[in-house]
Amino acid sequence: SPAVQEPVQPVAEKQPEPAAPAKPAEETKAPVTPPATEAKPEEKKVVTPFATMAPKEEKKEPKFRGLYEFDETAKHYFALYVVSGEIDFNKVKTDIDKYNAGNYPLLNLQITESVSGKQKIILVGTLPDAASAKSYLLRITKDRSLFAGMQSAGYRNLIITEENLKVLDRVGNPNVYLEFLKEKYLK
Repeated sequence: SPAVQEPVQPVAEKQPEPAAPAKPAEETKAPVTPPATEAKPEEKKVVTPFATMAPKEEKKEPKFRGLYEFDETAKHYFALYVVSGEIDFNKVKTDIDKYNAGNYPLLNLQITESVSGKQKIILVGTLPDAASAKSYLLRITKDRSLFAGMQSAGYRNLIITEENLKVLDRVGNPNVYLEFLKEKYLK
């Protein structure tokens, strides 16, 4: 009788060893920097988290002659400080309003008259900062026709912050402020 063949078993190929299971995502990341509050033992310094750190204060300049402070980021006014004589406020307001509508429509500048004691001040503002105020001053004063309502008055063109305006109002003399203006704004 014929020989019985045993079923042929396929040759077992060597199976690759299963890959090591993937490490959890946390373990495959770059090393984590310890929180800012942990200091190395040998350093022994306290580190404050950024959220609680106060911003470094810039050194403030001393006030000019103990009165006026230069703050280039503060809102400013353009001002016509009336030293003597009479003004036609409505004419000045109309002329400057027309100028502002054509040149500075987005700033929505308001024109007001402030009277303190014997002093009158026409304020135009507010302008966003010192640089904008300086630019406004230099441009508007080139057009002398805007000041026809000031013809019979002695006046000074200024740019000034709200805080310095309060000081000027208290002091009542523009001479020191004019020195400050020249030194801090018009150099």
